[in-house]
Amino acid sequence: MNYKKPIKSQIFNVQTLNIGEITTEQDTLNLQTLDRIFINKDIACECNRVIRTASCSIYDFELFNYNITFEKVKKLEKTLQMFLRKDSIVIDPSKTCAGFTVSIPHDERILIPLGNCMDMVKDNFKPFSVPLGLDEENKPVSLDIAKAPHVLICGATGSGKSVCVNSIISSIPFKSLNLL
Repeated sequence: MNYKKPIKSQIFNVQTLNIGEITTEQDTLNLQTLDRIFINKDIACECNRVIRTASCSIYDFELFNYNITFEKVKKLEKTLQMFLRKDSIVIDPSKTCAGFTVSIPHDERILIPLGNCMDMVKDNFKPFSVPLGLDEENKPVSLDIAKAPHVLICGATGSGKSVCVNSIISSIPFKSLNLL
């Protein structure tokens, strides 16, 4: 049997991933629309940061008027969906400031190759460590299956269950084949 190691360009994406930055015109337009709606509804706030993830952009707003309740802001979800023409916009309390976050899904998901996730965690890569992807702040998430031998993977149709299983299986030989 003549086995050939795959070359890195087959596993790793050589293109720069524009995650974590406002790089699209759509993000700028979304932010302008959000600002206009909040001004119209007398919600004094300012966007502190925008986190661009693989599936959505998260706008982190800080409130200037603390008399505004989160429930008042939460009621704007349907209004934002109508003006931004998106099916699912989620407003949550902010983790970083006294305010809220608005998550707006992208029209198309950004693909993050498994090799890129493995490259991000290679410094603390253990033999049975499985990179699962990126969290909402674009930090790598991994699972040490030596510590969790039983795993339940569930989700809706098309959410990536099979991709997750394939990632787990294909990441195990990475360390032994010195592909990292």
